[in-house]
Amino acid sequence: MSFLLASDLDRTLLYSKRFLTEYPTTVPLTLVENYNGEPLSYMSDQALTQLAWLNDHAHFVPVTTRTTAQYNRIFGITALQPRYAITTNGAEVLYKGEPDARWAQHITAQANPKYAQMYRYMTQLDGVERHYDVQHFMYAITTKPAPKEAVNVARELGFTMSQQGRKLYFVPSYLTKWQATAYVAEQCGANFIYAAGDSRLDVPLLEGAHAAILMRHGTDGIDHLPTTTASGIAATEEMLATAIAHAKSVL
Repeated sequence: MSFLLASDLDRTLLYSKRFLTEYPTTVPLTLVENYNGEPLSYMSDQALTQLAWLNDHAHFVPVTTRTTAQYNRIFGITALQPRYAITTNGAEVLYKGEPDARWAQHITAQANPKYAQMYRYMTQLDGVERHYDVQHFMYAITTKPAPKEAVNVARELGFTMSQQGRKLYFVPSYLTKWQATAYVAEQCGANFIYAAGDSRLDVPLLEGAHAAILMRHGTDGIDHLPTTTASGIAATEEMLATAIAHAKSVL
């Protein structure tokens, strides 16, 4: 059998300085991302060793809501040179660092005609400070929770809404991390997928995989999936240890 680890990045594999003030750790850390010349994100030394093993012995596929440009900032991940990576919540599949043209055509063919309408609605929500169109989905930085009716408005327009702290996402319903992961698994010939994530945007991926785990620090309102016993950096090391055990059992 062929094993594939599909893992979210932020708050699953790597952690910002801000997050680490909430979940402090004493284990050795390695800087994996800079932004504007300043340190931004870290992984534990042990997690990097575990991830390198998986990358060498199985298929490691980073799966992120970040754009490709934002993903490419994470030198600690790109240095591993994973053959495939999934960015923009599944809108873009990278093969050896370059966009997969066949997947791009597949996504373009599904474009939601109500995208502009959804974007206008988002920008008019109370508390929105900044808003961004990243071509395939949209998000806003907001000071207030989205109103309850926003979920239904999004659904009627063919979108999924997810609020993660101050970030409010509206993602076309067809655009999921799972669909892109299933495509990559087919290209790799992988027949066992283990998935990890921390947010609602990861749920389709976790539900679709053969086995999956949700970071305990990301379980708010998600109670139907297996979770790590630990939170923060320790949760990542726990997840990767479980992934390695799965990989060894099928390799």
